[in-house]
Amino acid sequence: MFMTNNIPDYDIEKLMNLWTTTGLAGKSGLTCKCPILGPNSTKTQPKPKKLRKNKKSKKRIANESDEDEPLIARVYESNELHHIMDETSRLVFKNGEAPLHLYFFVDVTTLPDGREKQEFLALTNWPFKLNLHGASYTLFSRGFYGRKHYWCKVLRTGRAGTTGIWLHNDMQNNGIARLVNPDAASISGKAPMTSWLMYSRTWTPIEEEFVTKSISNITRDHPNARGRLPFLGYQKLFNVGTGTDGTTKSGGIQLGTLPEMNE
Repeated sequence: MFMTNNIPDYDIEKLMNLWTTTGLAGKSGLTCKCPILGPNSTKTQPKPKKLRKNKKSKKRIANESDEDEPLIARVYESNELHHIMDETSRLVFKNGEAPLHLYFFVDVTTLPDGREKQEFLALTNWPFKLNLHGASYTLFSRGFYGRKHYWCKVLRTGRAGTTGIWLHNDMQNNGIARLVNPDAASISGKAPMTSWLMYSRTWTPIEEEFVTKSISNITRDHPNARGRLPFLGYQKLFNVGTGTDGTTKSGGIQLGTLPEMNE
C-alpha cells in the first residue's frame, strides 16, 4: 500500500490524506475471465490445424507442428499481471458524518510472524492529530502485543490532575497504571510492537450539550455520591498539545470541579 502509492517511511498522515482525497491505487483482487491476447491481438489469428485420428494408436495428432498453432495458454502466461483489475479506493464517512472513534489494527495476519512483520509494526509512523474530512482526531490510546500479553498507553488525566501518557501493563508496577510521560504527543510516532490504535474526535456542539446536561443531571440526582464524576474535563483533552518549547499544554484541566451549566 505504501510503496504502490509512493508514500515514504510508512507515514500514516500522508496515507490518510491521500486516501480521503484522490484515493489509493491498488489491486481489486478481481480478475477478468476474458482471454487476454498479446500486442497483435487485433490481427487475424490463423485457424488451428484440424486434428485427425490415428486408427492404430487411437491418438489425436496434428497435421503439422504444434508450434504453428496459436496457444492461448502461452498468452495467459505472458500477460498474467494484466489479468488483475486495478482499483482506486477512497475513504468517505457514511452520510457525511464523522464517527466518534477511529480504530486501526496494525498487527494484521497477512504479514507472517517474524522480522518483516516486526519491522512494519515498529516503523509505522502515527501522528498525534489526524484531520479527515474536516474532523479533527486525537490519538488517545495505543496498544501493544508482545506475543505473550497485551499492554497499552492512554492519554488521560490522573487523580492529581496531571495530564499525560499513562502506561497500563499487568507485568509492571504490580499492574497499577502510572504516568510515563507528561508530553501528550509522546504517544504518537513510531513504537515497536504496536498492535492497535484509537483516535477520538472532538464533540459536536450538540454532543457537548448532551454530555454537559447529563453530568448536571447526575449531580442533581446523586448529591451525596462519592468519587469523581464521569467525563468531567474529557472534552478539554482534545485541546492538549505540545507548545513550541516542547512542553505540554493541558488546557487547565481540573478534576473534581464542575463547569458552569445551564439547566
